[in-house]
Amino acid sequence: MRTLISIAALCSAVICLSAPAAASAQAIRLNVDQSKPLNFKKPITGVVVGNAGVADVIVHDSRTLLVIGKSVGSTHFLVVDERGREVFSGSIAVDSPGVNGLLTVQRGRELSTSICDSRCVAYAHPESGGPALNDALGRAIARNSFARGGGSR
Repeated sequence: MRTLISIAALCSAVICLSAPAAASAQAIRLNVDQSKPLNFKKPITGVVVGNAGVADVIVHDSRTLLVIGKSVGSTHFLVVDERGREVFSGSIAVDSPGVNGLLTVQRGRELSTSICDSRCVAYAHPESGGPALNDALGRAIARNSFARGGGSR
């Protein structure tokens, strides 16, 4: 009987040790234009970002990734090793610094969103449609032109 229990315990230990390690899941929060490093104990070989418009992940070296916030929103990313096994799975939430909130107005099917702090600035996102999206994009282009010295007051 004791031999049977020892064999069962040994088999359980072998199964547990041979199973791949569970990938860690984590939520990363950062602001637009902010970056954070992620360090790994083992080399990683691949990264997939769900929405590269929200965040980007740059491979610094085989054990270090840099996560960069690009625009307000959230996305998911996955890191794999040389065998394609999941090493890391997490979400990235990107905020705008000093923002009190987002204001979204829906008129029929049309959504318009603004990022509001001391004033509201139109924000273009895929759910915006028609005139709201064109207005937000037009304002962003005008702000960009003005910032580069091409605008007028």
